[in-house]
Amino acid sequence: MKKIKIYVSVLMVLGASFAFTSCVDDSESSSVKEVREAYANQLKAQAELSKAQIEASKIKAEAEALLIQAQIDQVKSQTKLNDANAALLIAQTDVEKKKAEADQLVAAEELKSIQARVKLELEEYKYKLEQVQVVAEIEMLKLQAELDKSKNQQDEVLNKAINDYKVYIGEVNSLKKSLAKAELDLVYQKAILSDLKTAAESNTESSIRLYNNWIINTESQIANDKKLIASWNQILTNIDATKLEKEIAEKTKQYQALLITQATVYKNYTTARATFENGVKKDLLDFQYLLGKYYTGNNAMPNNMTYYSLTEINTTIAEETKKTSSYQALLDANNIAINKLKAQTESLYVARNKTKIESDNLYTAYEVARDLYYNNSTSENYNKMNAAYEKYRIANSAYDSAYNAYYKNQNSISNLEYQNSDLSSSLNYVANALAKANRQKAAYAGDANKAKVLADAYTAAEKIYNAAYTVYVTNDNEVRSMSDYLQQLNTIYYSGDLIYPGGNSGIWTSSIEQVKKRINELENRVLDSEAGLAQYKRDITNAKELNKRAIAQLDQNIKNAEAEITALKTLLPVAEKQASDAKAIIDARMK
Repeated sequence: MKKIKIYVSVLMVLGASFAFTSCVDDSESSSVKEVREAYANQLKAQAELSKAQIEASKIKAEAEALLIQAQIDQVKSQTKLNDANAALLIAQTDVEKKKAEADQLVAAEELKSIQARVKLELEEYKYKLEQVQVVAEIEMLKLQAELDKSKNQQDEVLNKAINDYKVYIGEVNSLKKSLAKAELDLVYQKAILSDLKTAAESNTESSIRLYNNWIINTESQIANDKKLIASWNQILTNIDATKLEKEIAEKTKQYQALLITQATVYKNYTTARATFENGVKKDLLDFQYLLGKYYTGNNAMPNNMTYYSLTEINTTIAEETKKTSSYQALLDANNIAINKLKAQTESLYVARNKTKIESDNLYTAYEVARDLYYNNSTSENYNKMNAAYEKYRIANSAYDSAYNAYYKNQNSISNLEYQNSDLSSSLNYVANALAKANRQKAAYAGDANKAKVLADAYTAAEKIYNAAYTVYVTNDNEVRSMSDYLQQLNTIYYSGDLIYPGGNSGIWTSSIEQVKKRINELENRVLDSEAGLAQYKRDITNAKELNKRAIAQLDQNIKNAEAEITALKTLLPVAEKQASDAKAIIDARMK
């Protein structure tokens, strides 16, 4: 801008001297026109610079809004991940476990995706700022070139250099953007690979533990079915009513004892579950949600989280409190300055309009004197023309000063109001951060070891809960099994005269066939269970293979990203050299 003002001053002097020495009407008009165009170009350059500043402020505000929204999105995604982890812990059936595991993976990937997206969008905003600067710079160069035309003929070399610089600097920024994006992608892929390699063993072990649990359950089912098959076969051999009566009496006694035990173990189970679910587990999850940093190792509770310490929280409170005072002080100072500037606006506006009218009137008087001199070229008329022009020049200079003062005043108000908008957003953000930090501090309740205390309480209650659940399920299975068995015995007992003497001869064929059918069903279920058992064992092998494939794919993605970065780093210096050469020509021609 300073250089443009110098050009304007030189042009005005040249225009004035040309008017005093030339006797040709066309030359005189050209001089005045050059002065006016130079002045117009000065205003245009000021407007372009102000426009670039406003655009940069908007881009900055958008970037800060992005960061605030990203924090909200990350909290939501972290909540989904916590919910998925909790659902996996309480899942009972295979279907529930598989759904919880799928939700867990989706939530974890969503969190990583949000973090990568924020990094990439921040680079986009950085690129936009660079583009605003480039556009403003090119516009200034074009204006300077136009001003040079008032002194020289059109400079083709300069014009070509400006056009070349515009093309090459655009290519440089495009390559930088692509390079930044590729480097971010490389960091992201490496982070995923690192996480996968870190978690591969634990994830595989987790899958294997899951399959092993299914294997244990299936083997238990097979053993129970084989036991039932043996029992049914034994029933087929029991043709003595006395033996059946004795067995029914013994099993009934055992069944009643199991029912008595069931009431006690169920009460213990529900009490332990309530203590665990609604007490220590909830306390730990609430603490993790408020104070957790990130998960470590696998996602199993309770020792999978690192936490913000009391020292960190106190530091945050001190820093945010300091920021609040600083932002508020700046906001108050800006408001005072804005009010002061607004108080000056009316007088500056009046002064601008007054000097504009005076300048226009004196320019009209100058044109009259000039025309008089052209019609009658006497020394007296020449002096009158020069005197009229000098008055116009002084008035026009006064108008320039009044205009600049008014424009500077308005621009200062706009800038301060933009700053206040930023400061208000920052104050809201800091207030939220401070409130959160105070909630975090309150959660510790003065105990720096609160996380360990909660984790220990969780572990102890979980053991009690799991033990009570195991006892309850075992007893419940025994009750159900015994009930089924008694029903089967009674079905046979009341089926024929070998058991009830004096009735029809022989055992009813229908009852024997039902027993045989039941044995056949159990034998088929054993075959299906054994097939499922073999599949689970194959799945354990597949779980290890899937991790190897995932790692191999990420390795290839990293190689591709590194190759792209290498190619971009090769192209970027070439474009930078071309832009630098064009800029050097521009600087040389503009001197």
